[in-house]
Amino acid sequence: MEEEIATNPLTLEQLEKSIPEIVNLLLALGTQVNVEYGYACNLPIDELWQTMQMDLSHLQDFIERSRKDRILDLGASDLHVSDLKGRWSFTLCHESDLHFVSSDRQLLEH
Repeated sequence: MEEEIATNPLTLEQLEKSIPEIVNLLLALGTQVNVEYGYACNLPIDELWQTMQMDLSHLQDFIERSRKDRILDLGASDLHVSDLKGRWSFTLCHESDLHFVSSDRQLLEH
């Protein structure tokens, strides 16, 4: 059964500080991930929810570039990250919070 851990709404500063921590945590779970721009990203609708595979070592730069290019508005649009096997997913949410979903109890406790 999948369970979700979600934070309370975070400030922009808290979200920015969380990104390197999140990437480091996720690096312990694998190297390749699927990434999708989601709700409220500044792209045509047919470019949202399109899976892009990338190495986790590029995720932080990808997020920074997406913000610089005004595609991703941290705390106001969604970015979905998941492992290739579907064991977990992580969302930078448009409601200014973070979501981690997994059915793996050890991952959730970590």
